[in-house]
Amino acid sequence: MQFDQIEHKLDKPLNTDKAVILLPGISGNVLSDERFNKFSQALLNTNIAFFRFELWRSEAELEKMTISEIHEFLNDAYSYLKSKGYSKISFVGKSFGGGIILTYNNPNINKLVLWSPAMNFGPDSNFIYSKEAKLYNFKKLSDIKINKRDLYHINYPVLIIHGTNDEVVSVENSKRIITEFPKIQLKVIEGADHSYSSDSVLNQILNDTVNFIK
Repeated sequence: MQFDQIEHKLDKPLNTDKAVILLPGISGNVLSDERFNKFSQALLNTNIAFFRFELWRSEAELEKMTISEIHEFLNDAYSYLKSKGYSKISFVGKSFGGGIILTYNNPNINKLVLWSPAMNFGPDSNFIYSKEAKLYNFKKLSDIKINKRDLYHINYPVLIIHGTNDEVVSVENSKRIITEFPKIQLKVIEGADHSYSSDSVLNQILNDTVNFIK
């Protein structure tokens, strides 16, 4: 796709081969959310470019899409940054966006960071069907189930950051992931909720993310 067809922003230092692509949670607002603006500044301070694009602005807009369609957008975003000269491209996903990126098959990813990934991980899976269905078909997005076989493609460094006070998706979900994938790192943040509403928590998450990617 052509990124001049949707709102997007590429914050770039003068000279770097590293870039991060962000996929937000169900509320979207990737261009206006102050948390993501702070993330952009933290990346720029470490000489890493930051690319974000407004695929959806609300849950209602997200529900009109399929996971496979979003994966195609991620392919386009990756190709777009490659065309701009970036060779080390990492992905960061928040909440359901983290779940989508976790299931995204791109062996050329540099590194992956998931903030409180909201996709139901366990022994059962309905992902083969779920990824092709419009998301409004699910009463709640946690009805989408994935298991170890759905993540066979992961061969790059992955960091999951999850709070103990997450009221949307339990930290136990992330703990189940690392039980099956011991090479995935899990950073548990004591007292952090799903939205990272505390400034100190947000700063810690941003620092951990940037340090992992750089």
